[in-house]
Amino acid sequence: FAFSMQDLLLQGLRIEGNVAFNASEIEKSSFLASEGKHWVRIPKSRANLQASYRPADAWMFSVALRRSGRQYNTLDNIDSNPDVFGGVSRFTMVDVRASFLASEQLEFALGVDDLTAEEWFQARPMPPRTVFAEVRWNAE
Repeated sequence: FAFSMQDLLLQGLRIEGNVAFNASEIEKSSFLASEGKHWVRIPKSRANLQASYRPADAWMFSVALRRSGRQYNTLDNIDSNPDVFGGVSRFTMVDVRASFLASEQLEFALGVDDLTAEEWFQARPMPPRTVFAEVRWNAE
């Protein structure tokens, strides 16, 4: 399921989101212990929600919520603790970004991924809160 709404409550506000529920199951395998188990690294559920606001053509502010459900990292799904090295964690993250279009060719942006610094693993520890700056130049 996915949706997108533009200018719903406020001119310049865009809200987008999607939700997926995955019933991935290994039906037949030469590794018999994996039959009837979930495929590796496919979350049982995943959802994203993003709101962006453009008060003027040059400015845009956005906030996003990302959620991923339970996943496994072994074919036989025996990884019982997903929140350690070798595991695949559930996570809920908030990301924020602000951008300024200085000209048709030049854009500046600042943002933070994983604003709440949630600890999560994808076989190894993933980086917590990440602050970034962008400069984009379009030569066209």
